[in-house]
Amino acid sequence: MANGAVVTTIGKKAIAAIMNSANLVTHAAFGTGTTTPAITDTALVTAVDLDSAAAWAIGSDSTTNAIYTVVTSALSAVGAGRSITEVGLFDAAAFGSTHLIYREVHTAVVLSQLDTITYTIAITVG
Repeated sequence: MANGAVVTTIGKKAIAAIMNSANLVTHAAFGTGTTTPAITDTALVTAVDLDSAAAWAIGSDSTTNAIYTVVTSALSAVGAGRSITEVGLFDAAAFGSTHLIYREVHTAVVLSQLDTITYTIAITVG
């Protein structure tokens, strides 16, 4: 007899649906950190305030099969030249009491004042 454990395809779909229906992910934040993401991350490396809001409410979320998709965007009210290199998804707006659900580091996107940055993040459960 072989030992092992798996999350089945139906289980993966259920987990993605729970992320969507339970309002697990409610806010996004942006930063300038470049440290490689790790499963032990608890915050963005260098969170920045783009428009005097600690974290932005997500625009929309959905689930298809085992993929949970979030769309979020923010308007940069700060001066020109802010290079955004990281985004994080959180379960609340106040950084001190939130849980980091997802963190991504990417090539810098340089924002000018009044630029909008938009992310479509697809999390595949599995």
